[in-house]
Amino acid sequence: MPNSSGRYVLVTGGTQGLGSRIVSEFNARGVACLVVARSAVSVESQNARVQPQVQENKFFQGDVCDIEFLNYLSKEIIESQTQLVGVVHCAAVLGEIGSIEDISIDSWSETIKINLTGTFNVLKLSVLIFKSQGFGNFVALSGGGAADPRPRMLAYAASKTAVVRLVESVASDNAQTGLTFNCVSPGVLPTRMNLEALEKGLGILSADYLAKVASVFADPEEASLSFREPVELIVRLITGEFPKVTGKLISAVWDEWRNLAAVIAKSDSPELFTLRRISP
Repeated sequence: MPNSSGRYVLVTGGTQGLGSRIVSEFNARGVACLVVARSAVSVESQNARVQPQVQENKFFQGDVCDIEFLNYLSKEIIESQTQLVGVVHCAAVLGEIGSIEDISIDSWSETIKINLTGTFNVLKLSVLIFKSQGFGNFVALSGGGAADPRPRMLAYAASKTAVVRLVESVASDNAQTGLTFNCVSPGVLPTRMNLEALEKGLGILSADYLAKVASVFADPEEASLSFREPVELIVRLITGEFPKVTGKLISAVWDEWRNLAAVIAKSDSPELFTLRRISP
């Protein structure tokens, strides 16, 4: 069905892994997407998989760390009078694997730039557009590295933890606007990033961790099903099914998110689903 409403969801990193599944789910619900990817090959490949007569997805090749590209993207959205229902920020990299003695400052800086500064850039674009149109919901992927130590995945873990605090701070800044900003931890998925961890992490990352990652690639049917929970959670957050839920870090695997608003309402603590220091 065509997207006659002019409303879209912006998905960064939307041509591979979880991002592409999110795009497909929105399309299945009759919602078109603005899909951003760094690779021209990825953009062309994803574009070829979409039937133009069914959806009006728009594809953009660009880097969310490139201010000129973001200015161009913002201009395209505003001048075409596109309304963003929401933004899903998936773009990220694993970065160099190793101990702090072995990791180069250049690779560290590059990972922080892509994962953290890239999120800042997409958040800023989102806030400006959301406020101008009076609505919008934002979701960033946090990854498990945000909630637990990730030995020898230092830049990835540090950047993802910072992403969670950044998104929560922006949510707090906009608490009275009706806009929502949340992070989702999707669980271990059969993605290119985890395949990279398997390939580069042998002999560096723990055997238990590698076995856990390898298990999601073992059964193709189970691998496909593993995307179901995070995709549904993200789509429900973006489409406004939890309008008062903001500033949260939600696990698609471990949290009772299907009744998220009720769970939060019953809690005495506003710190539920957040990163906090535990006091004795």
